[in-house]
Amino acid sequence: MFENLNYSHSRIALLAKLNNATNYLEIGVQSGFTFFSGDLPLKVAVDPYLKFNPLDRKKDGEYFFQMPSDDFFGDLADNSPVVQELSTKNQLAFDIIFIDGLHTYKKSYKDFINSLTYSHEKTLFIIDDAIPCDIYNAINNQEKSLSERRRACMYGTPWHGDVYKTIFTIHDYHPDISYCTILNAGNPQTILWKTKKERSQKKFKSIDD
Repeated sequence: MFENLNYSHSRIALLAKLNNATNYLEIGVQSGFTFFSGDLPLKVAVDPYLKFNPLDRKKDGEYFFQMPSDDFFGDLADNSPVVQELSTKNQLAFDIIFIDGLHTYKKSYKDFINSLTYSHEKTLFIIDDAIPCDIYNAINNQEKSLSERRRACMYGTPWHGDVYKTIFTIHDYHPDISYCTILNAGNPQTILWKTKKERSQKKFKSIDD
């Protein structure tokens, strides 16, 4: 099951085994390759533009919310009828939370903050696209990123955006969160977990910095 940890679904499967996960939240699903590769009793997919018909793919224990993540978390907070069945099943706490939505600092950090409300002491978080591969890849606007890449005569269409800033912010402003970043295989991702520790020295004087 863990023969190739270059892929998100293999990493998630390993983490699920480590914390005996039974439920899973994925923010940013698109075609659903990672989501459908996992095998947990309860799985929740959130994406404003799903690239498949949920009615064609749904199985018992799978929930699809085709909406922005802000709306999804808002519905959870309000106990909206849209999420009431889900709220009853998982009691609003996820074991594994995979954040792979819009590749910007502002959005990835907000998804992390919102996810904290629906986590518990053993929840494992995964933030995708944690390390940009070059300066063009790190531009937080996808169209501009790809345009600048073409101007520099560079091939390919990778876009990690400025998600990496989220990791610095968590380091500086969330002393109860520890993390490690996978660098040497596949797409860089940061794994985070709650822990009690001494506050480490801040890297920046303020969030603006």
